[in-house]
Amino acid sequence: MFVIYTSILLLIIVLGILHRVKDMKVIRVCGLEIMRLLLLSLVVLVIIGEAILPMPEYYIKRKGKELNLNEVLEEETFKAEIRFDKGSFKVIESCGMHFNHLFLCSYEIDGKEEVRFYHFEKNIFGNMKLKYPSSEADLITTKEQPGRLL
Repeated sequence: MFVIYTSILLLIIVLGILHRVKDMKVIRVCGLEIMRLLLLSLVVLVIIGEAILPMPEYYIKRKGKELNLNEVLEEETFKAEIRFDKGSFKVIESCGMHFNHLFLCSYEIDGKEEVRFYHFEKNIFGNMKLKYPSSEADLITTKEQPGRLL
């Protein structure tokens, strides 16, 4: 989107310079002044691109390689600097809603099991991003022993 914004801004600047150099009053396209048309299109694009359809910050596809959900969640856990035993990470349960998706995941750290849930947001295209940083993902504990993990 940044490229589109800058290209429209550059076009506005170039047309403004052309107006001054050529001493033109107005350039019209379909009965509308081209400068107003460009400014209006810039405002509409900013509103659509930044407010109505926020661009996804998180993609499931990485470098041409499509990852499955388990690998994506495992990667997010590594980014949060949570080191767990290799091969112990698994998704226990997932629950999807319109624009939210919750995952309950477990892994082992030195033989002790930890369970966390991750909250992802989806945009209208289905692209997901974490709602909260991975390091803030809630750790699930038992009610009988609040300090003890499941």
